[in-house]
Amino acid sequence: MKWNKEQALEFVINYLKGKSYTKVLIANRNKFGHAFITTEQGNFYFLFKKDFFHSFNFQFPDYILKPNTFRGSGESINLEYLKFAMNNESTLLFSYENLPRAIYTPSKAKLLKSLELIYPAANFDNTFPTALLKLYCDYYGLKRTQNRENEYKTNDCTNGIIVVQEQTFSFPIALTERFLGKPL
Repeated sequence: MKWNKEQALEFVINYLKGKSYTKVLIANRNKFGHAFITTEQGNFYFLFKKDFFHSFNFQFPDYILKPNTFRGSGESINLEYLKFAMNNESTLLFSYENLPRAIYTPSKAKLLKSLELIYPAANFDNTFPTALLKLYCDYYGLKRTQNRENEYKTNDCTNGIIVVQEQTFSFPIALTERFLGKPL
């Protein structure tokens, strides 16, 4: 069976319903395999990816040389989608074409531990994981700007037409945890 974005989204929806989330609704989705999911217990921003960001180490060689950082594969999210998720207090959920029936999410515990080393006096306990992830990426400069412009239409989760030279936030996959499925 080939695992695709439709099957992955259906799997996520069924998983949430099975975990007693109520009023699970796909509020918006786009052709890239992203979906904004609302529930009575909280919101989710789902991203279907072909694979992990395997060139993470090569894209951010200075990052991996710093103490208390992570090597290996990474993940990325465009700034517009990250802002949308943050503005809607959404937990990010990642699923992959080559890893059927698995869902990954940024780990609040791992992010808190990493940020504790960076900001020892700060208290981030009540900060949403998506905001912690952006703070981490900002601190380490884990951002890239694409050389080309992309146009997104009204069927996109940003609701309108935007033309952007995309800025992408990247992070090591080691900062995620398995929401469900096979371990990394």
